[in-house]
Amino acid sequence: MTSEIAHLNKTKQAGEANQLMNNPLLREAFEAIEHKYIALAQSATLNDDDTRRNAVSASVIVKQVRQHLNSYIQTGVLADHELAIMTSKKKRSIFS
Repeated sequence: MTSEIAHLNKTKQAGEANQLMNNPLLREAFEAIEHKYIALAQSATLNDDDTRRNAVSASVIVKQVRQHLNSYIQTGVLADHELAIMTSKKKRSIFS
């Protein structure tokens, strides 16, 4: 039973992450921040390593947040599949 609850929690998290990733305002914010820091890195002078490094780091963090949310979605997809298999096995064992 706890395994089923864990799978359901993962499925819920996946749904929430999916809503966030499909939210137009959040998507626009991610893109704007990412473009801002890429532009900042590109416009930094040759001697301004700190600005360029910080801008690239910030851009990488935005990508990591996206990847983390996508990992919740993928984990939820797998949890859904595993839950379906567990449910199917229980039904078969009841009718056997």
